[in-house]
Amino acid sequence: MSAWRIPLLVGVGTVTALRIGLGLWAVFVLVRFPPADLGRQYAHVGFPLQGSGWSAPWEREDALWYEKIAVRGYGTEGSTAFFPLLPLLMRAINTLTGNIAPAGVLVGSVAAAVAFTLLYRLIQVEYNVTTVGRTVAYVALFPTAFFLYAAYTDYGTGLLCSR
Repeated sequence: MSAWRIPLLVGVGTVTALRIGLGLWAVFVLVRFPPADLGRQYAHVGFPLQGSGWSAPWEREDALWYEKIAVRGYGTEGSTAFFPLLPLLMRAINTLTGNIAPAGVLVGSVAAAVAFTLLYRLIQVEYNVTTVGRTVAYVALFPTAFFLYAAYTDYGTGLLCSR
């Protein structure tokens, strides 16, 4: 069990630090450049924005589809393109949060922490601590890592939601 302690701390710490950092960045951007009518921009999903506060910046495109499926189930309008495990997890966590948007963010955060923990352990087998730390940092800071922090099944959430 002690072999997992440091990787777990790195995984959770990385997600926590990036969640705080990206959250502060989102606040800055949203205050400086207020968005246009997002409800109209994402009207094609057919589900209103649910988030407010810290979860609102993560509620875009596929995240809205997953929220819609978690709340309403599958329909005939294209929602069948999305796998069911993430909406099921979101629905389960929704009982704790009371809002589906933070539930999706929490599921994504836990999945990202698991992904970073497993990545750490994988790289740790053959490389030194410096290389392991850099690998986790590079993956966490890569531009497409944005998907690790939203309710998407790409990257980290994919470990739990099989996309």
